[in-house]
This record gives sequence, C-alpha cells and structure tokens, in this order.
Amino acid sequence: MGETEKLVRFDEETSPSKFIAFIGVLFMIFEAIAFFYQSEDPNSIFILYGILEILFAAVIFLSLSLISLWKIRLPYFWWLLLVFGVILVIFDFLAAEEGFVFPFLWALIFTYFPAMLILLAGLLEFIQQKKEWKASFILTLLGIGFGFYDCILVFNYWSNPGGSTRSGEYFTYAFFGLIALVVLLLTMQNWFDIRIPFTWWGLLTVGLLLFSMVSPIATMHAYDEELAVGGFGGVFLSIAFILYLKDL
Repeated sequence: MGETEKLVRFDEETSPSKFIAFIGVLFMIFEAIAFFYQSEDPNSIFILYGILEILFAAVIFLSLSLISLWKIRLPYFWWLLLVFGVILVIFDFLAAEEGFVFPFLWALIFTYFPAMLILLAGLLEFIQQKKEWKASFILTLLGIGFGFYDCILVFNYWSNPGGSTRSGEYFTYAFFGLIALVVLLLTMQNWFDIRIPFTWWGLLTVGLLLFSMVSPIATMHAYDEELAVGGFGGVFLSIAFILYLKDL
C-alpha cells in the first residue's frame, strides 16, 4: 500500500489555468470520441484526428500534475498549450470542411470548444504571470463578450427565422440576455457612478440564463450559417462562477 502511494499521488490544489485546461482535456476526449463515431470507414481522416487528440489530451493531463504517475514529469508551459490549441483549431476547421459536428447535450454544437479552452488556459497562464488579475474576472469579461455575440446571433436568427413560429420567443430570449449582460458588465466597472454590487448569485443567474435560453439557439444558428463559434457565453460565465466561488 505504501508503495502505491509513492507511485500515484493526487494533488487537490490547482491553479485556475490548470482547472480550465483540465476541463479542456475532458472535452478533447469527448471530441475524439465524436471523431471516431463520425468515421464512416477505417481510412477516414477523422480516426487520425481522434487518435492525435487523445495523445494531446494525455500530454496536457500529465503536465497538469494533478496525478503524479511513477516518475513521469511533464512541464506545464503556456506556450505549449497555445501550440496544442492552434493545432486543435486546425483539426476542427479541416474536419468541419468534411461535415464534422461535435454535439454536446441537447442542441449544443461545441465544435472548436476544446481548442478554445486549451487556448484560454494558455493565455490565462501567460496573463497571470504578467498581471495580478483574478481568473474569474478575466473569464467573466470573456463570457460577457461571447454572450453579446450569442445574443447577436439569436437576434439575427429572429430577423431571418426561415418560417419559424417561435421567432418572437427567440427575440425575448436575446433581449433579456442582452439586458442581463449589460447589468453584469456594469457591476464590474468603476468608470461610471453606478453602484451595482457584483455577486456570485448575479453571475450564476446570468450564466444560467444564457446557457439555457440563448446558447442553444446561438449554436444552431452558427451551425446553419457555417460560423466557427457560437453559444459559448453561458459556458464561460459558468466557469467564471466556479472560479469566483474559489476566490480565484
């Protein structure tokens, strides 16, 4: 038993960058599985993408040092995460040209999402080496930015519903999502004499609002219009909420 404790060690404390990279590793595995299922024959290029993504996920996971296996030690470099993220973006772009779709949960198309998480982890690691900014602050701003983009997608879907009978409902979702994002942004600024407290429940409410109502429509419209990303605002705000609770 004592020998096992020397071979395998679990580290309960981790940095925000490593936390996001760990989520990215999980989604990389999910996407690799989607690549395998998308393959129609043994010679499909999707199989190669899936195998390489599994290998990349293993390298990133070992570099996180969450679990120390024997004497394996891999360095955790921000620039290495950026390299892996760019490669994943290229994989997703080439696969999308062949009709690949990475569905997650209901009506959510998360193609490019693992790559974005790995890129975000690398950028966060780099920024926090230069600036003393909290990761939750950076993720909240990023989530607000993507949230505005999602609302624009939903507004565009409302104006061109293609015969949908729910266009008015979609407008309502985008409108209230936009108002919620503006209020959340006002809680984070100190330029105007507006005193709205930044709270965990406010961040959670806006994140859930976007994730449940805006994100599914934004992802569908982004897929229909062959746009690279869409529907990630609520996800980033949800991650920011977790980091905020841990005071990171």
